[in-house]
Amino acid sequence: MQTIDARPGMFPTVRLVCCLAAVAMIVSAVIVWRDARLESGALANFIALGITMIGLAAAGAAGAVYAIKRRLHTAAGRSLGALAATVIVVAVASATLSACAYTDPYGTYARHFGSTGQCLAGSPYDSERARFSLKDNPKPDQMRVSPQGNGEGSSLLFDHASKGEMAPADDRTRQIIGEYAC
Repeated sequence: MQTIDARPGMFPTVRLVCCLAAVAMIVSAVIVWRDARLESGALANFIALGITMIGLAAAGAAGAVYAIKRRLHTAAGRSLGALAATVIVVAVASATLSACAYTDPYGTYARHFGSTGQCLAGSPYDSERARFSLKDNPKPDQMRVSPQGNGEGSSLLFDHASKGEMAPADDRTRQIIGEYAC
């Protein structure tokens, strides 16, 4: 007697979903990297975390699709479920990667003050020309931005340097960034 297995075979898009999630996560990582303007020291950490998140996104999407395959019986349902699972997993992984990238104090300074198109671009406080210090400041979560040349201006001091925010820490900093219309 010959029996015929009427169950559908392995959902053929599991591998496709893994690849799609990995590619979407790579694109997301590149977009976050470009927008975050990470300093070279933070770039190595970002790349390591990005590789980890790519693997987690692919594995998470594959696991979700496998679970969907076992619950949904129509091809359209499985396809929509696979797409939804992939989008959700990549969105969560991208949010995690963004949270890490946007806490880099150098990138925060570049995004808000010192890079091209920002108010301190072209000044002695331009992120390409200034020196940054996270140590030896009055408070532990402060960043000092000093002009590169001697006598070009006084240092700027910002609070909340590692929290993804930048707030002037003193009146002198407020005055200087006010002169540049920040």
